[in-house]
Amino acid sequence: WDPKLTTLPGLYLFSIGITGPVSWLFGSSSTTDNNNYYDSSNNNYENNNNPEKIADGDDGLLDDVPITNSNGAAAAYDDVEGSRHDGSDVNGGSGFCSVLVLRLVNVFLAPCILLALYSLMCSMHSTQSSEWSCLAGCVCMVLLPPLFWFYSLYYTEPLSTMLVLLLMLLHCHQHHLMAAAIGGVSIMVRQTNIVWVLFLLVLRVVDTTLACLNSSSSGGTAIATLHSMHDFKVLFRRLRRLVMQEDPWSLLRLVLHVLGQCFGHVFVLLLFALFVYTNGGLVLGDKSAHQATLHLTQVLYFFLFVLLFSPTLAVNSLPAFLASCCKHPKTTSLLLVVTLSVIHNNTLVHPYLLADNRHYTFYLWNRLYGRHIYFRYLMAPFYLFGGYLTWNVCLEKRSNFFRLAYMSCVALSIVPQMLLEPRYFILPFLLARIQKSPSYVSDPVLENCDESGDGITPACFPPARGNPARFRDNASGSPSAGFRGNPGRFSTDGGGGVRGNHPARSTGSRGGGGSGGNRTGGGRGNIVYRGVAILSNFLQKSLKYLRKRLSWIPTSLPFAHIGWEFLYYFLINLATLAIFGSKTFWWKDFSEPQRIMW
Repeated sequence: WDPKLTTLPGLYLFSIGITGPVSWLFGSSSTTDNNNYYDSSNNNYENNNNPEKIADGDDGLLDDVPITNSNGAAAAYDDVEGSRHDGSDVNGGSGFCSVLVLRLVNVFLAPCILLALYSLMCSMHSTQSSEWSCLAGCVCMVLLPPLFWFYSLYYTEPLSTMLVLLLMLLHCHQHHLMAAAIGGVSIMVRQTNIVWVLFLLVLRVVDTTLACLNSSSSGGTAIATLHSMHDFKVLFRRLRRLVMQEDPWSLLRLVLHVLGQCFGHVFVLLLFALFVYTNGGLVLGDKSAHQATLHLTQVLYFFLFVLLFSPTLAVNSLPAFLASCCKHPKTTSLLLVVTLSVIHNNTLVHPYLLADNRHYTFYLWNRLYGRHIYFRYLMAPFYLFGGYLTWNVCLEKRSNFFRLAYMSCVALSIVPQMLLEPRYFILPFLLARIQKSPSYVSDPVLENCDESGDGITPACFPPARGNPARFRDNASGSPSAGFRGNPGRFSTDGGGGVRGNHPARSTGSRGGGGSGGNRTGGGRGNIVYRGVAILSNFLQKSLKYLRKRLSWIPTSLPFAHIGWEFLYYFLINLATLAIFGSKTFWWKDFSEPQRIMW
């Protein structure tokens, strides 16, 4: 076991499960000695035990070092004794266990992720969006740049993502024992996936508890969701009544019933707790580089990640965000102060950000965040906008309890991490995006314009609070539990959440309190508010005009839904490939596990 490897061997076992039978079927093997490399400085082979020894493709250190062919296999070369090598030792083995084939395992996982996303989106939003819209949105998410980069590398991100999405899909279809089993497998790939097992456990516990209380209560109003404060008060009142009633075993029966329904998830959590106790922590191998800490700024980085990779959502939601800030100045000011305080007091810097130029966050930090100290504070409004997109847009159709559970699990998975690494945000981002109907990408401003062109419906900026899309079992067609279960958990009929209304729907003055509605402060806020409304109406009419002018574009094509976001992702990925092609990092020891991964 290499001391630099920190995750459980789930990816390696998965690779063996795929390449092993194929290799056995075709009679291929890989038994090569990969520990030597050719040192051109003294014309001799040396053993390299330094995994950090790298060379830049332009510094002249790669002279006489074998390179790869255009097809990814290592080129043939001659050693100092004149012996001819076919390059298989450079490529990390021959046959079906070469570096190329190992990396192809993640290429194989890309369509699996697409299929899992498509199944989830169709289950959640089949009543609101067409299958084309769901497929288009899923294609965009599969091309998410931080995830797309790992399809050509040998690392845990694609497999971890696929397993967690499969975990969610099984939960939606009420296969809870199988979901718990897949959750255990996902932990073998990445230990932090235990957070998403815990997330589903919490949702399952609440669903089961509400169902039991509703069935046992007579004459009371059924609790369909935990959205408003009233829902929480009713829940606690019924639990207290259950404890105080004459039957002392009623509460015990409820607890045992809930545990029976959640046995699989609880069992996985207990096994994981045993692993942490035995191992002395979450991390295997190099624990010094992955020490748990309190890094609250990671949540702000995640909000920025959501903003950067949701361009269509950001453009469509900007007027609503500005209107919300104008409508709730005290709340906005408080959130801004809290954000600035977190930036000032809890911005931690991992050594990799300062000294390891193999991480692209190294350049982000040293050219922006580290060089210009005030840049960190200038990003505060963007963090708030990203948080608005996450809470009020992506999770708009979910109850406040669901949002709190989701954000708690996101914080639990990324806050203990000291290293700024965008790959930590991939799964939380995807899980938030799949909660949003993909129909938004066809531009809600255009979709909700009536045929007469007299205006738009109230479904714009932000989308209206409606009944959620039901998850239905493909076999029975009945509503399922879990993600799709209680209509209440997805219902947003209750209050809560700072939410900006459409500026054009606001009438009358927004003055100060009481009878003094024409105060100077209120008048200024009203001017800003009306300015946002005028700008919003201008954008709406402009988009409607462009739609008429571009009517030759078939509206049934998925390009109309994902065009801009797809182009955005495509350009980022293309630029990344250009950088990879011009700047090469090379491990002299060809057998190093890190070299194979990165």
